[in-house]
Amino acid sequence: MNHLLIGLGGTGGRVLTAFRKLKYRNLRDDEPEGVTLDYLFVDSDPKSFVDDDPTWTVLGHSVQLPKRSQLLIAQANLLSVINDLNSFPNLKPWIGDRDAWGEILASLGIDAAGGQKRRLGRFLFAMSARRFKEAVAQIVQDMQTRGGRSTDITFHVFCGLAGGTGSGAVIDVVAQLRAMFPDPQKRIIVYAYLPDLNPPAKWNTGNYHANAYAALRELNALAAGAWAPFDVVTGTGPVPNQSEFWFNGCYVFTDNNDQGYRAAIDKDLPDIVADFVYRKTVVAGAWSGFGRVENFENGDASPEASAGSRRGQRAVRFMSFGIRSLAFPEEAIKEYLTYDYVGQAYRQLNYNNWQDGVGYLEQAKPRADSEFVCDNKQREDWRLTDDHVRLSRPIIDTEGSKRWRTYEEEWQEWRANYQTLAQQAEKLKWLNELTKLFQNTWTTNFRGAGVQQFFDVAQRDAKNLAAAIRDRVERSLFDDWRNGARSIAECGRVVGALLQDTNARLLTIDDYVAKRDAGADNLIRQFGEIERTWGQFRILPGERERILDKASFTLREHYTARTLAEAGRFSKKLLGELVTAFTDLKASIDSAETTLGAASDQAVKVVGARAPAEAGADPGASFVTTVGDPKAIDATRRKLVLNEEEMRVHTSTVRGRIALALGQRPTFDALALRLNQNDLKNIIVSTSAEDVTSAHQRLITERSERVVGVSVIDKLHDSWGDNPDRVNREVAALARSAGRFVGFDETEQNKSYEGKSVTARAVETFAVILPTPPEQKAFVDTLKTAFKNARSGGQVDFISTSDEANDITLVSLVNLFPLRFVRLVRGLKQAYEQRLREVGQGRGVLEVHTEGDGSQFPDIFILETAAIAERLRPILLAAGALGLVSAAKSPSGGTRLALHRKDADGFDLDPVFLGADWQDAAASATESNYELLRSALAAKLAEGAGDTGGPRDAVLAAVASVKAARGGKEDDPVVTTWNGAGRDAMKIIRGETAP
Repeated sequence: MNHLLIGLGGTGGRVLTAFRKLKYRNLRDDEPEGVTLDYLFVDSDPKSFVDDDPTWTVLGHSVQLPKRSQLLIAQANLLSVINDLNSFPNLKPWIGDRDAWGEILASLGIDAAGGQKRRLGRFLFAMSARRFKEAVAQIVQDMQTRGGRSTDITFHVFCGLAGGTGSGAVIDVVAQLRAMFPDPQKRIIVYAYLPDLNPPAKWNTGNYHANAYAALRELNALAAGAWAPFDVVTGTGPVPNQSEFWFNGCYVFTDNNDQGYRAAIDKDLPDIVADFVYRKTVVAGAWSGFGRVENFENGDASPEASAGSRRGQRAVRFMSFGIRSLAFPEEAIKEYLTYDYVGQAYRQLNYNNWQDGVGYLEQAKPRADSEFVCDNKQREDWRLTDDHVRLSRPIIDTEGSKRWRTYEEEWQEWRANYQTLAQQAEKLKWLNELTKLFQNTWTTNFRGAGVQQFFDVAQRDAKNLAAAIRDRVERSLFDDWRNGARSIAECGRVVGALLQDTNARLLTIDDYVAKRDAGADNLIRQFGEIERTWGQFRILPGERERILDKASFTLREHYTARTLAEAGRFSKKLLGELVTAFTDLKASIDSAETTLGAASDQAVKVVGARAPAEAGADPGASFVTTVGDPKAIDATRRKLVLNEEEMRVHTSTVRGRIALALGQRPTFDALALRLNQNDLKNIIVSTSAEDVTSAHQRLITERSERVVGVSVIDKLHDSWGDNPDRVNREVAALARSAGRFVGFDETEQNKSYEGKSVTARAVETFAVILPTPPEQKAFVDTLKTAFKNARSGGQVDFISTSDEANDITLVSLVNLFPLRFVRLVRGLKQAYEQRLREVGQGRGVLEVHTEGDGSQFPDIFILETAAIAERLRPILLAAGALGLVSAAKSPSGGTRLALHRKDADGFDLDPVFLGADWQDAAASATESNYELLRSALAAKLAEGAGDTGGPRDAVLAAVASVKAARGGKEDDPVVTTWNGAGRDAMKIIRGETAP
């Protein structure tokens, strides 16, 4: 079976989201056997189609729809269209003219979304209607290919009726689907949310309730066969319908069921609708009752109409549902455990502080971070020793730096070499040669460049050298974080300590340099004394060797001091760059920590929300009643979540997955920049979901403690045992709670009217979908008996499932009812009328109806006598003026006003007597008389009424007779009413309004 789920507007999108999540929880990425599912989401809000929208994520997996299933209908300039209507023949007949739209347009943006204006929502859809049809055709073709060439299909259309987009598009969506697929076996099912009269704050921006009632009138007219919408694609007239009906059925539902359960509109209700649709499309395929109810095969689906009228008025192709589940919440428990694993992972990543019996804490362990960063070995690893920051030893390894030795070592080697080289000259020139050798090294030979040039180049490379050190520090700390040795908070603290240490080292540089400069100056003075001694002629044999040795030592120390002074000056520059680099690294770690922390907070909230309900909790607080002992579930949780070795393995896997997602060079920078909160959450949640299942299989061996792969039947048997009284009591309470999500008005249900059918209305069907394990056959039979006993006078269908072992689902269906039965509809009607009074009839109907002014649609409610009289007066006067109504002798005696009729061949029919006079005819009018008068008048007007002078006089005379009967008082309210009716009668006669 092929099922295309079409979501319209915000409500439709939320249902699709809930359905996709439910399907993923139950089936993961697999398709249900024998069922092909596909989706199309239509909305005018671009935010509904954001790729990384977290609302489409479940257990770390995105169920966002592919682009082929997304239809954004936002980009359309209404003002431009209104100003050039002749260029848009598909819009002109229904959109309204510029004058009518003037006030509304002033408050709209060019690319406005539906904005609780149904005609605007229809406009946006109309501009994309061809794309809608193309998308549907492509998806249906794909489904039929995937589904083994099966051509059957059911379209499920979800919308809320209060907004602009879904409510404004639903009529055209249904009409275009039926035009594309006229075969009634291509089923179209609408699911329409009726808004609560007291919605959340700011939800009602004016038309909230009026929209819903207007949409219901249009859906009713469509289903009753009393109206066809204009074709917004072809622009040639009404949409042609070759089928018996436009849609097979329309579910209407509210956020309250008739047993007092209230669902959160934006959270619980989409889940409930999605669960209902999932049950009937995926789980309960064997229940033929669904098909019979949705095809209205369990009764007469003809619309209500007045006696003698062939025009359907109040359709009965409306349905509602109730659903309740009795479940061992395996998926919910797995999700609860998953998010507990998620929370543990976040706390380890953030703080890494395990406490037995508690798990990872939300605080870091105390560490001596300053001592750690000052440790010589750690400085050596990070190349942050004094030798490194002064470039005595290399920070970046190059071919040249491999030959480096410390400054002391290098000048010592030169001293030895130069002392030998100097002695190869004449003895008196030894000291001069030694001086030149040292000076040349300082100037040009030191590390191939000379000291000054070496440090000039190093100054230019300071930023790169600092980056290399930062990289070493980051890689070291990231490795610690990845292998679980440190939390991200601890890494941040280490970098903070590094910053403090670097700043402290900076403060010592000037003193260090000054001391080296002073030492160099002192040494050069000592060398001057040596030179003076060397110049003396009376030097004992062998003394010059001793003086040369002292000179080479002094020069070595002098140039070493000068080199260290330059190195100190360079280190000041490098340490300054390191402060910037470490500050940046700290910011990256802090950013990553913030992202992790925010996601962690979210996970903690989810854990609380997913926690199993306490035993004895109010079963009416949710549409799912759970079985199973929360204490036993908690014992299982403790074995998994509070197992230190298990959590170390789990968090290690999480860290590995995160590092893998960061690419070839995983760093805190990459963590802060590449993965947002959503990405991190999805990685951690999906990994946790896998690890929960794996750990459960390995560590939970006792049957009573297992929470995965268990049957609700087994759990019920364990809980209720073989106690029939308890089974009956529990089942009866459960059956009562499976109420439909509409409340009925008993007054309307029992109301009589002329022409009322004897066919049953609001026919209810009840089913129980349950697993039937052979080993529990006796207990299953006991349950079935209890369900039968719980339903007074009603049949219970039982549908056995093999794949859904975790829950028993109760579904109540009611169909074959007119919208007037629904208690809420009366309040929506009052809000509709109030809205039209507030903004004026002209603007009001333009905003809330998709075409026309609403007068072309039949009433949802049976007209009361006063309402019939109000509508009948102008028609009665017009019919009298045109000779259709006149005084005639009554069979019972006396003269009465009567409608004169002829059959198709022109022969007279018996007159229909209306009343003793005009007032009596209006006061005693019935719906059938109203319909007879309206039809006869329409036919007469179609023939042409001729000159209106005579009819006007006749209307005036009739009104005058009423005035005379009322004592000739012009200010009499009754006379005023008939005066108004007379004016309306003339508009009908002149063709300005339809009868």
